[in-house]
Amino acid sequence: MIRRPFLALIEILAILPAAGQAVRPYSDEPIVIRHASAVMDMKADGTGEQTETMTVTVQSEAAVKQFSVVSTFYAKQSQRADFVYVRVRHPDGTLVETPLNEVQEQAAPVTQQAPFYSDPMIKQVPVKGLRVGDTLEWQLEEDPSHCVPTRGRQRSLLGQESRRFATRPGA
Repeated sequence: MIRRPFLALIEILAILPAAGQAVRPYSDEPIVIRHASAVMDMKADGTGEQTETMTVTVQSEAAVKQFSVVSTFYAKQSQRADFVYVRVRHPDGTLVETPLNEVQEQAAPVTQQAPFYSDPMIKQVPVKGLRVGDTLEWQLEEDPSHCVPTRGRQRSLLGQESRRFATRPGA
């Protein structure tokens, strides 16, 4: 009778990780988003500022390649987009800051196919020292001249498109 609970306890202990081994959730994923936020401060006159902050742990070579350059799209006639910081935290705690004077600005690819769309721009910054296991952090401030009314597509923090609908001030 005593033998049965003892065997059950042995079976349970066998499936638990060994002492000192930490269970790493999402260890099979190429990236893990640790923090993502977009804070928009709107003023009554329709202007405003948006601050995007992103923290991503890179867990594969493919993810290192994808995040070796951080990009943002904006409209040069009506927006300003500036990186506040781009940095890499290594697992040992060391920090590598990417100099912001290396930010490159160029016309979006659509301007090559349709030159009359000369407003879309891309700002890119090559990330320094990014390796598998590192955590990439960046913050971006956008200052659109007229944020509202906005109807239509806007890129999300990872570059995919998302729907955004804003209301007019006072509505």
